Amino acid sequence: MTSKKNDTVIISIKPVEKCTAKLRIVGDSSLIVHAWSEKARKEMLAAQQGEKKKVKLEGRRAKNPYGEVAEALYWMDGKPNVAYEDWDEGTLVQYAATSRFGFPSCALKAAAVSAAYRIGATKDKVSARGVFQIYGEHGNELIEIKSFLPEGTPKFNPREDNVKIGMGTADLRYRPEFTNWYMDAYVTFNVNSGVTLEDIANMLALGGDQCGLGEWRIEKGGSHGAFHIELTE
Repeated sequence: MTSKKNDTVIISIKPVEKCTAKLRIVGDSSLIVHAWSEKARKEMLAAQQGEKKKVKLEGRRAKNPYGEVAEALYWMDGKPNVAYEDWDEGTLVQYAATSRFGFPSCALKAAAVSAAYRIGATKDKVSARGVFQIYGEHGNELIEIKSFLPEGTPKFNPREDNVKIGMGTADLRYRPEFTNWYMDAYVTFNVNSGVTLEDIANMLALGGDQCGLGEWRIEKGGSHGAFHIELTE
């Protein structure tokens, strides 16, 4: 008679040990920013409430290029209390000189995850998303856009683009375009997960090379929003 041998399997799981590091996202091509405008958010809510046609009829307004640019910016300290139709070149320059602008950290992470998945570095995007968290200073979901220019204030130019909006119809869109830009992002990850800071930096670098950020970025057929990574801390 053969007796069964009871094998004991011991599973050892290391504790979560968080590490935070600062990475510098350095732009290799201009960054075109396009935040959701207040009008677009209202139309989206109205569509969900079955009132889309009514809002569109009531919300028609003459296009103001400077108002479009102002609404497309991510104002880190709050958008100035200026009506869409009241923005002009002077007003935009005045507020931009003393304001901070940002870019969503989730878009930076999405670029890294998408690029890693495309080259087969991760089996699925869900697994890659759990590897690290990324954010701006003090946990802000916006990462501040900074400048290499001597004055240090990020410079942008209003940009006009001819875009197709369906059924062969074209429209003009006005958005801010940043040049000579960089962002300091903070990355948090579990050092006991088997993933290193170098791995995460390489993943982000892939995102900058293959996907890019913002409008007309690389993965959308453009050449904007390209970046590389520098370790700072």
